[in-house]
Amino acid sequence: MKKITLSIFSLLTLGLNAQITLTQASHNFIVGDSYSLVKYDTTGSAPRNTGANQTWNFSTIATINATPNELVLLNDATTMSGVPANSTIAQVFPAVSTNFYKTSGGITYLTGVYQDGVLNADFSSDPLPIRNWDLSFGEGNNYSSTGTFTSSNPNLPSNGNIDGEFNYGVAGYGTLTAPDGTVYSNVLQVIDTTNVSIAWVPQPGIDAGLGISTISYKYYIAGQKQPVVTYEDIMQTAYAFNNMTVQMIYWEQTPAYKLAYSEA
Repeated sequence: MKKITLSIFSLLTLGLNAQITLTQASHNFIVGDSYSLVKYDTTGSAPRNTGANQTWNFSTIATINATPNELVLLNDATTMSGVPANSTIAQVFPAVSTNFYKTSGGITYLTGVYQDGVLNADFSSDPLPIRNWDLSFGEGNNYSSTGTFTSSNPNLPSNGNIDGEFNYGVAGYGTLTAPDGTVYSNVLQVIDTTNVSIAWVPQPGIDAGLGISTISYKYYIAGQKQPVVTYEDIMQTAYAFNNMTVQMIYWEQTPAYKLAYSEA
């Protein structure tokens, strides 16, 4: 199965689109699965329209820095060392990062993220729900969680507390044209919004913070677990506040746009 990490997905359709439902059996992570992605950076924004019987065309978006055939593995986390407690699935992006999950009572949770050689985020004591199965058009949920982080970045503290918020909504369905021109019908659009923030005191009298916000537009079809297309807006913000001089320094990064395509 060929897959591409380019947040865009499409089906060839005749007439109006039918609505599909994402179920735990059909679309949840399973140990032993794997897929490959083609990932791109984009130089501009992509369609964000929502609602019934929509049309999404990703074939005309300018892309750069293509990374073809990036393999993604779904491994058994219970056999791995140093993982967040109670994790059962490891979603491995080799040489990049690993996301850890567990599913309990019809809900799939994010338990942690491994990146840059460390367990970057650990939510195992308060897992962050990311899917409350089943999902159909019009449904959504908002969740928050707290955990701990570890960093190998010299510009950040080595460890501390992290706040996480995850919102998802099944916002649309319709027809999609993929970056390679393939057309898909009966596509279900899910919008995931993830906000994480950390705060620390680099020295007495100075408060600092970092926030990362990611909005992911994911397009699903029947018969394929992973989204056919994923499109992400990523924004980073940082601040430093001097309590003595009442001075604030604020930095905001220009949004980065990421596109991924996974074709059955």
